[in-house]
Amino acid sequence: MKRKTILIRFLLPGSLLVVGMIAFSCNVRYDAPVSSDWVFVNKTTSTIEVQDKIFNSFVLQPDSTYIFQESGEGPDGIKPEGYYSPYGASSTIIVDDTIRHILSKGESISNVKNYKAEKVGYNYYRFTYIFTRDSIAW
Repeated sequence: MKRKTILIRFLLPGSLLVVGMIAFSCNVRYDAPVSSDWVFVNKTTSTIEVQDKIFNSFVLQPDSTYIFQESGEGPDGIKPEGYYSPYGASSTIIVDDTIRHILSKGESISNVKNYKAEKVGYNYYRFTYIFTRDSIAW
């Protein structure tokens, strides 16, 4: 009888506390609307082509800009470092008809840290990558 009282007195409230902590600790929503603009600016005298198997491939003439808009769902209150570049390991950069770079993770336009991030609205950022002579001189 004493054992049953101990179990009811401590085990039941303890298990309810653990279940409650788990339920209330998950306060980050992963179904919030998230938007981003990915702006690519060519500040060189070369023609730059970005080929990708998943996202839109594009060609940047000298002194031109390309904008890729993306929206979906993500964590509520996302920060710029929570985004991932749409161009990555499946992308190739061609400069003046010569393959210059097959991207690896974290390089060039595949790494969100290489972009200038600007907050446009709640859960909405604009990321700008500027191609310069130095950035295409691999």
